Amino acid sequence: MFLLLKIVGILGLTFCTILLFAAIKMHKLNSKKFHRKAGLILLVSLFFVLFSQMKINQINQKQKAAYTIASKSTLDGSQTFLRVLVFSHNKKDIEQIFKKLQKSEKNERTDSLFVRFNVDNGGEIGEFIANAKIAWTLKGEEQVDLKKDQEKIEFNNLSN
Repeated sequence: MFLLLKIVGILGLTFCTILLFAAIKMHKLNSKKFHRKAGLILLVSLFFVLFSQMKINQINQKQKAAYTIASKSTLDGSQTFLRVLVFSHNKKDIEQIFKKLQKSEKNERTDSLFVRFNVDNGGEIGEFIANAKIAWTLKGEEQVDLKKDQEKIEFNNLSN
């Protein structure tokens, strides 16, 4: 739908450019009637292009930030293990998802969190992307071999 709007907008901009060149050739560039029609076509076309691009970008951002928890287990009642399926291969997106998971999994009975990120292949576990871990208590420091409240993310050949 939004791609169609973008195509219509680009066609309108192309049509406006052709009208401008035709008007220059026919020496009717000073006509007020021409100015109104060309201006209206130009504004509507720009609106279609900009609106559709904004909507397409919003859809892409939602998909990048989307993740699915494939499995969750707790060891000794204090260390939480998560396997998370993500759409994005971007380091910044993975880091933001890990921050969201920290907020949702942190409670008084959880000492540490270990997350394994994999690619989402239509709901199935795909390629390994990264491991992330954080400790919240002294016991958690021993579990994940990190200082308290320090997070560590180990990426597997990812782009920025």
